[in-house]
Amino acid sequence: MQDFYVCEPGYEAIAAQVADTACRKLVKDMHYEARVQAVINYCADVEKRKVGKDVARNMFLTRKQYLRVPPNWCAGKGACWEMMVDMWLSEEWIQRHNLCRERRLLMQGAPHHQGSRGLPEYMDVWSESHEDQECNDFQAILYGAQGQGDVRRLLQPGGSTRGVQQPERPHVHH
Repeated sequence: MQDFYVCEPGYEAIAAQVADTACRKLVKDMHYEARVQAVINYCADVEKRKVGKDVARNMFLTRKQYLRVPPNWCAGKGACWEMMVDMWLSEEWIQRHNLCRERRLLMQGAPHHQGSRGLPEYMDVWSESHEDQECNDFQAILYGAQGQGDVRRLLQPGGSTRGVQQPERPHVHH
C-alpha cells in the first residue's frame, strides 16, 4: 500500500528543497548503478560469467563494450546512453570514482543505521530500542539514513518530524 504525506503550511519551501536534493541524488545514483549493472550484464551476456556488484563496481569496460549492453529503460535512446558511457570514461569521472572509493574504504562500521535490514524490520528494531515508540515509514527512512549524512535539513532538532503529517487514509487518484 502506498502512503501519502502532506506538508504542513509553512514548510513548503523546505519540502521543495528536500525534494530537489533527493531527486538530484537519485539521478546521480541511477547513473552510477547503470554503469555497475552494465558491467554485470556485459560479463553475463557476452563473457558468460557471473560477476557480483562488489566486483563490478571496480571494473571498467571499453566504450564499445558498454555500448553493447544498454539498459531497457534506455532503449531507443542511443545518444543518451553514449553520453553516459562517455561520462564514465572521462578522466574526471574516473578520478572522482577512485577518490570516493578510497574514502569509503576508510570508513569504519556501517554507513547508516539501517544496515542490511528491510524497512519493516528496521522500524521494529527502532521501536523496540526507543521504548516502543511508533515509527512510520517516513521516520524510518530518515532515522535509518542519519549515519550517511546531514539529515538536519529533514528533521528538526531532537529528531522530531515536525512539519510532516501522514493522513489517516491515503488519497488514491485514478
